[in-house]
Amino acid sequence: SKMENLSAGEIELIGKWIDQGATETPVPPYVDLQFRTTALADAEVNVAYNLGLVVWGGLPPYQFSLVGGSLPAGLDLEPAAGMIVGAPTAAGSYDFTIRVSDSQTPAATLDQAYNIQVLDTQAHWQVPSGFRIENVVSDLYLPVNIAFVPNPGPNPDDPYFYVTLLYGEIVMVQRDFQKQTYASGLLNFSPTGEFPGSGEWGVTGITVDPASGDVFASMVYEDPPQSGYVFNKVERFHSTDGGRTASTQTTIFSNVYAGVSHQIQAVTIGPDGKLYVNIGDGWIPEAAPDLSDFRGKILRMNLDGSKPDDNPFPDSYVYATGLRNPFGADWRAADGKLYISDNGPASEDRLAKILPGEDYGWRLESPDLTTGAIFLWTPTVSPVAMDFLENTPFPPEYHGELFVGLSGPAYWHGATERGKKIQRFQLDADGNVESESIFLDYVGNGKATVIGVAFGPDGLYFTDLYGENGFDEFGQVHGNIYRIRWVGTNATAPDLILPTISQIRIDSVSTSLPSAFALQNYPNPFNAATRIRFALPQDSEIQLTVFDLGGRLVHELFNGSRSAGNHEVIWDGRNREGKELSSGIYLVRLRYRAEKSETGAAGAWSQTVQRVTMAK
Repeated sequence: SKMENLSAGEIELIGKWIDQGATETPVPPYVDLQFRTTALADAEVNVAYNLGLVVWGGLPPYQFSLVGGSLPAGLDLEPAAGMIVGAPTAAGSYDFTIRVSDSQTPAATLDQAYNIQVLDTQAHWQVPSGFRIENVVSDLYLPVNIAFVPNPGPNPDDPYFYVTLLYGEIVMVQRDFQKQTYASGLLNFSPTGEFPGSGEWGVTGITVDPASGDVFASMVYEDPPQSGYVFNKVERFHSTDGGRTASTQTTIFSNVYAGVSHQIQAVTIGPDGKLYVNIGDGWIPEAAPDLSDFRGKILRMNLDGSKPDDNPFPDSYVYATGLRNPFGADWRAADGKLYISDNGPASEDRLAKILPGEDYGWRLESPDLTTGAIFLWTPTVSPVAMDFLENTPFPPEYHGELFVGLSGPAYWHGATERGKKIQRFQLDADGNVESESIFLDYVGNGKATVIGVAFGPDGLYFTDLYGENGFDEFGQVHGNIYRIRWVGTNATAPDLILPTISQIRIDSVSTSLPSAFALQNYPNPFNAATRIRFALPQDSEIQLTVFDLGGRLVHELFNGSRSAGNHEVIWDGRNREGKELSSGIYLVRLRYRAEKSETGAAGAWSQTVQRVTMAK
């Protein structure tokens, strides 16, 4: 069928529907109410829980109410939004019934029974006896590394630490674990991609200058923009509001080619006040020993990005060579030396003590990573961030030990012997490993893993990059920051400060054959994309089309035949020429007719229209 704009009559009718408060403009008779969310995700004690109930049919808007049983303590049902939100305070199994009512007169209603299993955090992560693990910050989009504020203030709203978010932000977290954006828009390209793969590019390392409070962060950028050529750089951020937000941003080092995941990594400030920068080999092994190429190196620079006069190689940033993908780094107080984690290709990862001017042997083959190694992991475990325990209140036998995060295979589901752990190392006076053991182990059944590791004044903190559920259907991740504290073998952990709550939508779609035609979308409003769902009770010829409020055709999403059942199409907010549309209200129309009537002829066209709001 030929694509066309909406007629004046159609626009008038749709306007009346919208004026009456409908978010969907269905064609009567209305579809029976259906709960599309039929099962609820498990919850975790003191971790933000945010789940939206998806309902089809009837006449929106809907009202939700609890008509049987009880929600877990700490969770509430929002009656208009159908959101279950909060942070449960006690583990257990909870049964309850929720009723949805639509806007018809009289209202149609439907009840749905649910169960939520609330698990203790210890059910996912195991730590030694006497330690307590707590989720202190939740709903972070790919949190990577943590840097604590030196000598933080005592007030609840004082800046406590910073965390890099892979896809272009730095977040400041207060002492009371409330969070706010410190800097955003740090990437000049869209970083989304596969894990493992191009999705691993972004903002990684972070450190804070004890003297000025300035934040240094490592990241990548495209040059020129949209060219696909990606480079490494270091940015310096200065704050004029006590470290809460960045007021200025300065590039102090740049123009080094990056490779997917083998990019710039940790940044640290040494005892000498210089900035040390870990850079991966960019998947070019021959770059690692080449003094004219900064890939596969540890670099040393002044805090303004200039070259120190006393570097081991004259007129060069290079401090050490021969590294493959050195993700983590930290300084040991006992010997004043830099230690790093280096990711191998297949069979070996290494822990190494870095000495100025040394070549650590990486060329191409796995045995190359034995050079300078004080510990080798075989098979590989993907060692990431690391930190020495110096002043945190842990038992005396832990002090001076090195704690290393092991992220494991990228985007692995469930527990694995090859990562999702924190390993502790006891070193001798010369920096050799005397003993090692697993301190933290993931035993859950989700995507969670360890990336950032940092000791704070009150415990060991680590970032969970993906959260339990990993990427949702809109490409979002709800990562976490956990704290591990020593509470004693007979002590009870004090009350926790609950993390900030934010909305996450989770749904389970029924596979039963629909009883009538229906059209809905979510999220609504939306930003990057929305899923448009339509139900067909019989094989039909359909046209799924987007219009603006003036009735002008924007995009035809589908035109053809579909079988009976529930279907969905993702619209990315672009017109038929592929150009991004501005924020506003748009109309999605589903026209449908049976492919053949009882007489064998094509049926008459019917339609339903959904109003969608795009907010950018």
